[in-house]
Amino acid sequence: MTAIGANPSAWGRRAFRWLGMVTLSVLVTGVAAAANPRHGAVAAELMRIHQDHPSHGQRLDALSALFVGKPFARSPLGEGPAGRVDTDPIARFDRFDCVTYVEQVMALSWHDGLDVAIAELQRLRYTDGHIRYGARKHIMMAQWIPENLAAGYVKDITAAVAGSQASVAELTLDEADFVSAAGRRLRLPRADRPLGVYRLPILPVQHLVARRDRLPHGTIITSIRAERRDVPYRASHVGLVIVDSRGHRMVRHAHRRRGKVIEQSIEAFARSAQRGRRWPIVGFNLLAIASRPPQGARPEPVAIPDRGR
Repeated sequence: MTAIGANPSAWGRRAFRWLGMVTLSVLVTGVAAAANPRHGAVAAELMRIHQDHPSHGQRLDALSALFVGKPFARSPLGEGPAGRVDTDPIARFDRFDCVTYVEQVMALSWHDGLDVAIAELQRLRYTDGHIRYGARKHIMMAQWIPENLAAGYVKDITAAVAGSQASVAELTLDEADFVSAAGRRLRLPRADRPLGVYRLPILPVQHLVARRDRLPHGTIITSIRAERRDVPYRASHVGLVIVDSRGHRMVRHAHRRRGKVIEQSIEAFARSAQRGRRWPIVGFNLLAIASRPPQGARPEPVAIPDRGR
């Protein structure tokens, strides 16, 4: 996860223009992907990226660049057409929110087969890869980060980057948080609510620019806001740090207000983070992405009917 020598960002943008003709809504098996021209084209492009870029860092750059400019959509992924709560596709590459953008880039960076990559994606998104709304890792501080740390998908590097400036953010969840207005919107059954106290190291927001040169290529940067009464979360945004061939650091992320996936310098990202006053961002958690998925059984392809979206 070091700065890349070539310039795959430029290659990624050229590939993105080509991919603009292609929309992936849901994953099908390898046979079905070959039979469907759209899915077959995406699968072929993914394989070519892996062949042309043997370095995991290069693949993160090329794949994340493919989607710069794609529209933002709130919660575009779900349980698929058979889902009980959220029938959005289990994977799609025509629109993103901040979390699904990072998750899908991660999964594609590990596997050159589209169906296997999307199966890996479900393990990132759901406890034990079980596609069920209540099993989704909804809350970053209480579920997504600690579970994916334990699984080996990511490693916390906040302390290494922050040094003496490191701080700790705490989130305490009880039943009252899930019956509040914000909590009810999560629609989590009682059995699926992650009750307890959760702590994460953070780099305080005011020190991000000063520590930017310590940020490795491919870092997941998560914005942590001030604790708020009756709100069962503090993480509000996620992006991917990319280091270009000149050593410049940028953040690629799906931006709600800009309405698309954008690329920003660290300085611009930090300025934006410090503007909020009603619910201020207090710092960032920093994660390194594993260069390969955790050891274990190779994920089985997920066969989901193509709804043509």
